[in-house]
Amino acid sequence: MSPRRILVVDDSAVARRAITQVIRDHRDLELAGLAENGEVGLRRILAQRPDAVVLDLHMPVLDGRGLLKELQRRGEQIPVVVLSSHVGEGPRETVAALAEGAVGFVPKPSSLTSNEDWVGQLVQLLLKVSRPPAPKSAAPPRPKPIPDSHGSRISAVVVGVSTGGPETLEAFLSSVPGPLSTPMLIVQHMPEPFPAALAERLASRCRLPVQVAAEDTRILRGHVYLAPGGRHLGVVTGPEHSVLARLSDGPREAHARPAADHLFRTAAEVYGRGLLAIVMTGLGHDGLIGSAAVVERGGTVLAQDAASCVVDSMPAAVRSAGLEYASLSPQGLAAEVAARGQGRTTV
Repeated sequence: MSPRRILVVDDSAVARRAITQVIRDHRDLELAGLAENGEVGLRRILAQRPDAVVLDLHMPVLDGRGLLKELQRRGEQIPVVVLSSHVGEGPRETVAALAEGAVGFVPKPSSLTSNEDWVGQLVQLLLKVSRPPAPKSAAPPRPKPIPDSHGSRISAVVVGVSTGGPETLEAFLSSVPGPLSTPMLIVQHMPEPFPAALAERLASRCRLPVQVAAEDTRILRGHVYLAPGGRHLGVVTGPEHSVLARLSDGPREAHARPAADHLFRTAAEVYGRGLLAIVMTGLGHDGLIGSAAVVERGGTVLAQDAASCVVDSMPAAVRSAGLEYASLSPQGLAAEVAARGQGRTTV
């Protein structure tokens, strides 16, 4: 396979040099060009057709979000990875950029020359999002519904999502018709302080009560709870039949913390046959072990369909294991959540 061609758009000469070195040091990546602002970046994207773009958000002339909006307006599908800031308005702007078409982000360290963690994250993300999709193989046989489980009213929904998540979650939650009839708990892979910014955006765009879960948060019907950055989110049974959030700093699961596996497993123990688990777009296989636990307890697993995923790794792992009851678009998943909340099904 030929190297993936990467265009770097950043107004900082130091950042451009550092990212260029990262690209040149990896045999499967190749520098397609450099741009010092979004206006120049747009011209070079249209002329050079890179396989992916590394984008800074704060630039003169045309900033990163302006470039993303212009790409969307033109119908361009080139994957864009954002270099994000933890400080000030950085988390809000990063979440907005992800909802406006960026496929993922890498937190920008204070020193690009002395921090190696961001290098691995950037390379992994660029390799995955710039790779052409693999040919679709025949779908594995669908697991048969468990009697009296898949047509009954659900008690809770859990969601695991990673790369491409903010945009997908916004499409999914904004498509839920009417108030949620159950609680929904979501693991989106992102570090602090980004979950709070994501919760704020989802609450404003989807008209649902969305918050980052804290220790012992009472899990209420109709509310949406996000895992905090860097901590596992689980649930336990509390007093008087209540369900409480339980946070953990335990080991990473499937290379992630928070991990969907952890949430799914603990929720399966609490909700059993009443649990609906959904695995959405993302790198890796987080959600696979947790989905097996959900099915073992009599719950139901749905997956996002490959065509609507930014990265199909997480849903594909669940499909390959034959654990998913159906694969649907974000809008289809929303309709199914609403139907199962009323004891019906659309699939």
